Amino acid sequence: MLAKSEYHDDKNCTADTAIFDMDEEQQQEADSDEDGTMAKLDGVVRDVLCYIAMKHGVVDSAALGDASWLRLGNEAKREELFSILLSLLESRMLLAVHVRYSSFIWLYICSLDESYATRTLELLWSVIVRPQIAQSDVAKGHGAAAYLAAFLARAKYLDLK
Repeated sequence: MLAKSEYHDDKNCTADTAIFDMDEEQQQEADSDEDGTMAKLDGVVRDVLCYIAMKHGVVDSAALGDASWLRLGNEAKREELFSILLSLLESRMLLAVHVRYSSFIWLYICSLDESYATRTLELLWSVIVRPQIAQSDVAKGHGAAAYLAAFLARAKYLDLK
């Protein structure tokens, strides 16, 4: 163990490198783990958006490459897909915090059909004005207000008249 004066006299070691090297290594490892996770999440969102586009006939499957694994059979119709996503919005997403990119799924699907946008806005508004009994109802109302504001700010395709 070096005394403080001996530590400062050591020529092979500087204060900057000796104390903080491990912190920097740990930060770099955490950053690379986070980058890997973000890349996976980006891929998942991209796949969901491709599935929605292909179900609605917006994009040809040849343009996306091999999409056979998406299983575009007739088991899920467009309306059914939207209903599933709308129920997920209410049951899961309105209570989620620090969600960044998955909300663009609803923004995208609503751009494909005007009735989707209308139904989404009606759902969000109904959650906002619904009587709030439990604490989760309050949180859901706050989430709905945030989604409604974000939706109106970003959805340039909406006719607000």
